[in-house]
Amino acid sequence: MRRLISELRNVSKIYKMGVDSVNALDNISLNVDKGEFIAVMGPSGSGKSTLLNVIGGIDQPTAGEVFLDSEKIDHMNEKDLLNIHRKKVAYVFQEARLFLSLNAMENVMLPLIFFGNSTKKKGELALEMLRRVGLEKRAYHMPNELSGGEAQRVCIARMLITNPLL
Repeated sequence: MRRLISELRNVSKIYKMGVDSVNALDNISLNVDKGEFIAVMGPSGSGKSTLLNVIGGIDQPTAGEVFLDSEKIDHMNEKDLLNIHRKKVAYVFQEARLFLSLNAMENVMLPLIFFGNSTKKKGELALEMLRRVGLEKRAYHMPNELSGGEAQRVCIARMLITNPLL
């Protein structure tokens, strides 16, 4: 059964750069179904990051409508967007954004502070996510003890731990 996760309807995003305007997105419509994988490709400056930021509610469109799990999120207030991000959306950024004072397992557990699980349960979930990305043996290593690829996989594990919709 088809389940629409994300929908963009005629979305445009214009950035003001002094007196100039940059059309990062121009009348984009897109549907993403549950379980579907998409690739966003194009040259530098073509609007890929802007598109992903609009889909996830990090950035607001200049025009058009954005829906996440059938809920209209364009121009949603900051508090409601924060709840959406906690429960439904997860990002893995190009650069690893790990907390340097936390080991890999603690970095993975971090999103769970918003949920009511026990510390033991959080640890078990974090270890399982690290196992999924092949890093269970590096669970207690600090970020400066990880390779760039390992740090990126810790970020992926941290993203997966909340079982995000998108």
